[in-house]
Amino acid sequence: MNRNGFTEVETVLVKGTLALSCDQVRLFTAQSVDINGLSVNNLSLVFYEDKLFQISCDVSDELQKMVRLLYGQGKEPYTAAKRLNLCGTQTNKLLTIEGESWQDGDIRARLIQARGYDSNCQTITSRRLVISDQRVSALCSACDLSAVNPFLEAFDQVNAGHR
Repeated sequence: MNRNGFTEVETVLVKGTLALSCDQVRLFTAQSVDINGLSVNNLSLVFYEDKLFQISCDVSDELQKMVRLLYGQGKEPYTAAKRLNLCGTQTNKLLTIEGESWQDGDIRARLIQARGYDSNCQTITSRRLVISDQRVSALCSACDLSAVNPFLEAFDQVNAGHR
């Protein structure tokens, strides 16, 4: 993997603030990175006190097949879904968030799919793979990382209710 394609995002902010920064968190992004012949798009690396604790990227069909081939079907299958109405008064335009996850000690991988309508009533489809150290993620829970993983919290809320 070539680190030259990465750009550091200026500052990660505390959730709900405009100026309070999470100084111990650094975020790097790359539009596309080749990893062992597999093109990985919209890759994000998140560090806490210079230790990598979260990796996320868009999921292509090829990457999804590879993950399932290596790790099998996720433990929390697609039956757990959250439907949100972000489109105001148009109650028939919902956003559905679903996915599956794998756990190994403190490391958790989530394949999250979101499809439907966003807050601008525009159609969206998103598939992200998020791999994170849960212990370190808890230390950073006040930091706003929704720009790189906008549906992660909603997915985790759904699965917390189904465990």
